[in-house]
Amino acid sequence: MLGLAGFGLGVAGSFLNMFFTWQVLELFKKSAEAAPPPRMGAILTVLAFLIKLPLFVACGLLARHLGGGAVPCFLGGVALVYFCAVGWALARR
Repeated sequence: MLGLAGFGLGVAGSFLNMFFTWQVLELFKKSAEAAPPPRMGAILTVLAFLIKLPLFVACGLLARHLGGGAVPCFLGGVALVYFCAVGWALARR
């Protein structure tokens, strides 16, 4: 059960990390266009980007606090998300 909790923390933390990074890149893309992005949306996107690393570290520390198989499963969840992202990027070529 601890392994499942660690895996869930790894998948959720790394997915949010990648999602917030993608949102900031989309914001940069929109800012290069003629019409600027909405101000409130830009502020929320930048705040989410700044929060992503402490959130990811908190998920890792929580997995470490759980003990048992939570830490290796946390790392497995992180690896799964990043491997899926690489596979998705290669499939789009």
